[in-house]
Amino acid sequence: MNNVKLLKQLVIDLGLTDMEAGVYLATVESGNGTASQIAKIAGLQRVTTYEVLKRLSKLGFVRIRARAGSKIKSFIPIEIQEIKSKVEQKKEQLEKTLGSMKELGDIFHTIYKRGGIKKPEVLYFEGVDGVKTVLFDTLEKRPHEIISFSSHKWLDSTFSDKFVQEYWDMRVKYNIRARAIMPKTNKSFSYFDSNKNTRELRSVLWLPSDVFNFENEIDVYGDNVCIISLESGKEHAVIIRSKSIAKSMKDVFEILWSTMATR
Repeated sequence: MNNVKLLKQLVIDLGLTDMEAGVYLATVESGNGTASQIAKIAGLQRVTTYEVLKRLSKLGFVRIRARAGSKIKSFIPIEIQEIKSKVEQKKEQLEKTLGSMKELGDIFHTIYKRGGIKKPEVLYFEGVDGVKTVLFDTLEKRPHEIISFSSHKWLDSTFSDKFVQEYWDMRVKYNIRARAIMPKTNKSFSYFDSNKNTRELRSVLWLPSDVFNFENEIDVYGDNVCIISLESGKEHAVIIRSKSIAKSMKDVFEILWSTMATR
């Protein structure tokens, strides 16, 4: 069953709709079936299935064979080797697109700047995937440093340890340093030990958790500020793109950092 799901997701990634993928799988199961046989397997009406099969034929996922001396047509799915070839073609196309992204980005920003002074933006994201999008934004902007009013809730969040570690490893790969002011709990203090912090380009100053217990994470990176809520089941985040707001938040951070560092 898992292999069937994997094959279905693969052809969807190649551009098929969910219905087209379902009909393709039904064609595989039928081996060399007619539209009626494939419709029965797919749980669709024959007319609908036939129209989908014609689209799949145009897209190169099935071949139509007419039986000698008969008007009845059978439909043959392409083999896995041909699917692999399609994947490789898509990979080549994506690599070419990625290769031209910098040039396209420069053109975009040149055109965008013609509109005058860039206005501040506020972007809202919901759910775990939304928070992940915000986290990746902190790296994609390639700041020289990320400063954080950090919540210890990261250690108890819905994110897997693997994902969190991959994020930190990526930050190190991009040589982006991090400084965090964080409430000191037994768990956070033992987790972010000096060796780990050195390895992951991180500096931490600790606040007493009984007085300061940040519920949310606030990160400042470049001209951006993000605020992340990790409340289980209600995860959400906001990005504020504003040079002045980012500078104000950085000033507040630096005042607190310098005060704590000289204690």
